[in-house]
Amino acid sequence: MNHMRRLRLVYGISLAELAQAAGVSQQRISEIELNTFHQRTNELKERIELAFQHIINARGKENQRLAQDFQRNRKRLFELCERTDNI
Repeated sequence: MNHMRRLRLVYGISLAELAQAAGVSQQRISEIELNTFHQRTNELKERIELAFQHIINARGKENQRLAQDFQRNRKRLFELCERTDNI
């Protein structure tokens, strides 16, 4: 599991919500999470980071933990989590 999927699952962000905010397909998000999409450009990474920021802003202050967790993990969203980082 990568950090992007962990954040999405822990904080109840659907594939559809993240994909729409990033302007990519749900399939693309799923492929990234499953580590089967290997054309990870800086543009794609920036789009996903901006999508998380958009979701955080839209959800407001009730998701302070999501904002903090995202900030800790934003540079390694596509990297695999350690076992202790998993849900």
